[in-house]
Amino acid sequence: FPPTLCNCLADYPPAETGGLTCHLTIPLQSSNSSSWPLASTNMLGALVLAYPSPPRISTLQRRQLRWLGEGMAAVLEIVSLQYQSQTYAVQNAFLVLLARLVNEYRQSDALFSQILEQTLPLFNAIAGVIWLLSEDGRRLERAAHLSTLGYTLYQQPARRPADGGIAGRVIQNRRTVQLSVPTDDPHFDPLLDGLDSLGPYTLLAVPLQYRDTVVGMLSLYARNPRYFSPQNVLLLESITSLTASAIIHMQLVQKLRDYGRQKTVLYEMGQQISTTLNLSITLRRTLQWTARLTGTELGLLWLVESKQEHHPFRLAAVMGVHLPPEQEIFFEPERDRSAIALQKREAVLFNTLTGDTHADATLRRLLQPPPRNLIAAPIIYREQTIGLIELFDKSNGPFTEEDRSLLTTALKMAALAIGNAYLHNRTLNLLDERHHLQRQIIQSERLATLGRLTAALAHEINNPMQAIQGALMLALEELDNPAELETYLNLGLEESQRVIDLVHRMRQIYRPVPTRPEQVDVNRILQSALNLAQKELKRRHVTPCTDLATDLPRTTAVADQLHLVFLSLLLNLGEAIGEGGSALHIRTRADADTDAILITFAADVPAAAAGRLTSLISPSSAPTLPLETNLSFGLSFSRDLVAAHNGRLDVRLEEGHVACTIHLPIQR
Repeated sequence: FPPTLCNCLADYPPAETGGLTCHLTIPLQSSNSSSWPLASTNMLGALVLAYPSPPRISTLQRRQLRWLGEGMAAVLEIVSLQYQSQTYAVQNAFLVLLARLVNEYRQSDALFSQILEQTLPLFNAIAGVIWLLSEDGRRLERAAHLSTLGYTLYQQPARRPADGGIAGRVIQNRRTVQLSVPTDDPHFDPLLDGLDSLGPYTLLAVPLQYRDTVVGMLSLYARNPRYFSPQNVLLLESITSLTASAIIHMQLVQKLRDYGRQKTVLYEMGQQISTTLNLSITLRRTLQWTARLTGTELGLLWLVESKQEHHPFRLAAVMGVHLPPEQEIFFEPERDRSAIALQKREAVLFNTLTGDTHADATLRRLLQPPPRNLIAAPIIYREQTIGLIELFDKSNGPFTEEDRSLLTTALKMAALAIGNAYLHNRTLNLLDERHHLQRQIIQSERLATLGRLTAALAHEINNPMQAIQGALMLALEELDNPAELETYLNLGLEESQRVIDLVHRMRQIYRPVPTRPEQVDVNRILQSALNLAQKELKRRHVTPCTDLATDLPRTTAVADQLHLVFLSLLLNLGEAIGEGGSALHIRTRADADTDAILITFAADVPAAAAGRLTSLISPSSAPTLPLETNLSFGLSFSRDLVAAHNGRLDVRLEEGHVACTIHLPIQR
């Protein structure tokens, strides 16, 4: 519109108008002419000149005033463009600064604080809050907050539902929300969104969103009637997008760090639990490491107890619980909560525990106060459940699916160590039982050997006893002749010594002095056994013929066991030969090729005896074979003792000739 002269204040008192009752209004609006190329057709304002009386303004002056208005409009437009340019420059500088902060700050708390400190002055806001979504997406957790001029934001809870209040509207719709009067919004929740300490305020809430992923929300508060401009909204959305990208990056880095830490812990766990085959140590270490992985404070480890029919699981290891000494506690699958893990054969989470977790009264007293949460998982070894682990009271919140996956992986690795230690423990028990049975068999063989020697030994004892009796009777007759008396007494002493030596040798068979492996002379042991069996062989008309190598090396062995082997073979072969008057050839020599001592017992046997010996050997076996369980008890017993010395016993039977050869390695 053209410059307009108005005398609209003529009726007002001079005291109120100052005598300036006539106003000349000049519009600040550019024309469409090319004389002002930077100007637009927008109305930017008006220039008002006041006069005490209507002035005289010529046509030229009016044209000049119009040009003045157009010129001032162009100047204002240039200033506006400069301001916008400066604003864009500041915004770009802020985004660059924010990107630098994202790269510099590795801790989320420090980064969020810096973002709020830089954002609030830029938008003239009086307060700001950053909310982050929880892992399950069900809650918003306050990550950082900042206020100016003493305003407080603690009226809002630190955690809130992700679908409640104005924040729920922002998160669900993934759109920016600007409210000049938040309390009038239908989604407003006084308990979640109320900030009475600010008074009237404007709210700008922007989702922290990068591409299609929402990780939280940024809220800014300003005093009324402050309203955020569209440019401010766009800038804040750029800030939140960059912030969301940084959060996702930090979460990914943290997951990678956690993954690396978990792999390191799993590796260390594998190293520690696999270095021992002691079952109790393996169980204790497994419980400690799994508790460390899941961040739990209490732990129980149950192991299969095959001896118990109704309660197959026994408490084998504990952590954080003082178990009374020498008290066994059993798991009751039909009554205990963790039995569902055994049924499903997988880890089970209980983040809310109500009632008793175990039926055993002693265990309930030990688990006081009652645990908050529980994760239970079976221990499976070669498709068989061998145990159960229970971990209570996670220190940093509820159990997650990540805890379940991590525990499952750890137990797969631990099950191998536990299973191996369990088998090792059973093997040791079986070896102890076998050793006990072997001792019983050896003792039985000793008694059997002693029984077979009883007749010969009785004759051996009877002869010197009769000599002693005769010497004593003659000594009584020569009491007045000291020389004769001494002769008869010495004769009695010599015969009594024979009895003592014989009884000592018998005792060595029945109850030998425990000895350890030592360097022994095989020829000497063989000769001692031959002396004991001499009478029995003579009674059966068996003539022993010895060919003992004089240069036979010594070897490491248990002397009394070799003595028993030699004696058993002598008696067994003597009995097999019968009373046919055959010779029993006994030979020793050193075999340089095998670095062993060979002891051979050979004889010709009658046809009947050869048939009995043949029936002891499997028809499909070769004539020469290591002794197996198909042979007689005495030979099998001898085989076991020889095998305990890392040797072997071979039996050869050819056309009425039998040969038993002991291969005893030379151990220096």
